[in-house]
Amino acid sequence: MSRFDVIVIGAGSSGVVLATRLAESGRSVLLVEAGPNQTGTQVPAGIASSNFFDAASVPGRVWPGQLARNTPTSGLSPYSRGLGVGGSSSINGMIAYPGIADDYEGWERSGAFGWGWNGLSPWFTRTELVLHLPGQAEIGPLGRALMSALPDQAAPTMLTRFADGRRADVAAAYLDPPPDRLRVLAGSPVTRLLIDGRRVVGVHLSSGDGSSDGNEHHGALVIVATGAIGSPLLLLRSGIDTPGVGDNLCEHAGIGIALERPTPAPSEPAPDDPEHDGVDVETTDQDSLAIAVVARMSSGEEAADLQLLALEHLGRAVPDTAMLLLGLMKTYSRGTVRLAANGHDADIDLHLLDDERDMRRLRSGVDQLAALLRREPFRRWSTLTPLPQSDDQLRDGLGGYYHAAGTCALGTVLDGQCRVRGYEGLRVCDSSIMPSLPRAGPHFTVVAMAERLAAMIAADQE
Repeated sequence: MSRFDVIVIGAGSSGVVLATRLAESGRSVLLVEAGPNQTGTQVPAGIASSNFFDAASVPGRVWPGQLARNTPTSGLSPYSRGLGVGGSSSINGMIAYPGIADDYEGWERSGAFGWGWNGLSPWFTRTELVLHLPGQAEIGPLGRALMSALPDQAAPTMLTRFADGRRADVAAAYLDPPPDRLRVLAGSPVTRLLIDGRRVVGVHLSSGDGSSDGNEHHGALVIVATGAIGSPLLLLRSGIDTPGVGDNLCEHAGIGIALERPTPAPSEPAPDDPEHDGVDVETTDQDSLAIAVVARMSSGEEAADLQLLALEHLGRAVPDTAMLLLGLMKTYSRGTVRLAANGHDADIDLHLLDDERDMRRLRSGVDQLAALLRREPFRRWSTLTPLPQSDDQLRDGLGGYYHAAGTCALGTVLDGQCRVRGYEGLRVCDSSIMPSLPRAGPHFTVVAMAERLAAMIAADQE
């Protein structure tokens, strides 16, 4: 058994930031991760590449057997979450922009005091994330077509990449090299928290052989940062009885429309790009960026509540196929994460489109997408997936963005300093603490939240 000032559970977008910053503040920190520690020269080629399909196919970097129901009547389908040091930042699409100010003002209105736009926005500029826009040569034919059709809404998106194009996940940004007072313990799943009365005093690790005789580590402070699926599961497995744990599950609902590229595929000139000559390209290389262009749209009910992603390819297994991915970015439907009957695994119910407001606005997005595909330059692209014509077809075609959030929310499960209500020595910080999802992918916001919480803890001398 060892003792630390702080134990951080989960080495993903939040955990890496918290562990690094708190170690830099002079505290002894143990960062515990269930998956592998592949950093520096050990990073697999797939993780370092610009192709997130390659990243997700690296063995041991996605949680195995994770399944979810999109709707109460749908079957179970795989739900992807990153595993290993770097977490989901090692396998995601690398998109990095914040939501809009009203997203965070809504958090404060719901009880997440101090986490409104004024409180959080400065931390977006204080992260160590490496951000680069894709170059014009990296934008494929679908992205150029989208910018041509929607010049006021579609644009290249900021990506978490190095200048040479390699992925820059949180491990690359914060742990190269790690601070002196930080110990990283990878390949060590936490089975439960150690609790003395109402104080959390440490963690119990899996032995790896299925027995209960794992290692224990004690800490003055334990921070759970295992994501919106893993964090409520760990709290529930540990007997944490704070109301709201596992409730309020948020997700961005998506509909993907597969397209066959024209042959030769026209490379649409980008707006305000006088140097681009519009030369045809025969194909999009499977090693190239899958996503470089995003269109932020509106249903007419709220700003930026819809999004179109131009996926230039779908990985090596699906050549010559692209996709327009329509996402509902402002969601009102809520699901749950519960312990499965075996007392260990996750029972995930997303309840996508349960709220009529979500159904109505995603339907508007489908109508806008249908109109887009009837116009140039998209009339030259063959649609391989029929657009949903009814509410039932819309539900049947749903897929999540793997943006789970909200299951240990600020203002309900947590106070304004991310402390679990009813317990001492226990905080949570990851996407689970968001009262609702921002109108953007959650990664950039999670890193900013971790930076803010780390500064709060570092300033606490108790």
